[in-house]
Amino acid sequence: MAGKLSQSQKTVLAIVISVLVLTVIGHVGIWKWYQPDLRYETGSYYRSLGTAVASLKLQNYGNTDANVVKVAVDFPSTIQNITSSDPTVPFEILERGVGSRSVVGRLSRVVPGQTVYLYFAVVDPGGRLTRAYESYVSGITFTGGQARQGLPLRTYLVGFVWGLSVVFPLCVILMGLALRKAWVARRGDGLASGIGAAKNAVVDSMVSIQSVIELSNDVEKLIRAGESLPKPFVERFSKYRTDASEMKKRLLSHPRPPESEQGK
Repeated sequence: MAGKLSQSQKTVLAIVISVLVLTVIGHVGIWKWYQPDLRYETGSYYRSLGTAVASLKLQNYGNTDANVVKVAVDFPSTIQNITSSDPTVPFEILERGVGSRSVVGRLSRVVPGQTVYLYFAVVDPGGRLTRAYESYVSGITFTGGQARQGLPLRTYLVGFVWGLSVVFPLCVILMGLALRKAWVARRGDGLASGIGAAKNAVVDSMVSIQSVIELSNDVEKLIRAGESLPKPFVERFSKYRTDASEMKKRLLSHPRPPESEQGK
C-alpha cells in the first residue's frame, strides 16, 4: 500500500524522534542546572522575656548567584529587631521595618551553596502562637526568579535526567533490535511455510506423474492382451497406447524426487 512505512523505516523514525526528545530534555536539564535555585525554610520561634524570635533560612542550591534578593514578611505583632547571620550579607530595609508589623528588605546576593539566616524579633503575644505567626513570609524574589519553600529536588532531577540520557537511547536501540528480530522471524516463518507448501505440491505432482506412468503401462498390457479381440477394439486401444506413450516420455524427461520424499 502506497504511503505505508516498512518496519525498518518505522524503527529509524522511532530512533530519530527519541534522539530529538532526548536532545530537548538535555538542553532543558543543562539550562536548569545553570540557574540559581533559592530556597527558604521557616524555623521554630525562640521565646524569652516578652520577645519571640523567628528564623528564616535562605540557601542557594543552584550553580549561579541569586542577585538582589528581596524579602517581604508580615507578622501579627510589632517587629522589634532584625539581624542577619552573615555580616557580609547585610539585610537592607527598603519599606517599613522595626516598629511596624511588616518589612521589605534586600540582600545584595546569595552565592551558590551559601546559607543566610534572617532573625526577626517580634513582641511575644503570650500563650499559643497562632497560624499567622508561622506563615509570615509574604514573598521572596531575586533577579529572574522567585524563592521556593522547602528542600529542592534538583539533585534527584539532575540524576534522573543524566540517567535517562544513558538508559533511554539504550532502550531505543534494544527496542529497535527486538522489532527487527521479530520482523525477520516473521518473514522467515512465512518463507519456511511457503517452501514447505511448494515442496508438498512437488511431491503431490510426482505422485500424479507416477500414477500416469502406471496407467500407461496398464494400457499397453490391455492392448497386448486384446490382440485376439476384434480389430475395431484393438485400433481404439492402439490410439490410447500412442497418446499414453507420448505422455510417458514427457513425464519421464522430468527429474523424479528421491524415494524418501515420495513416501512423505
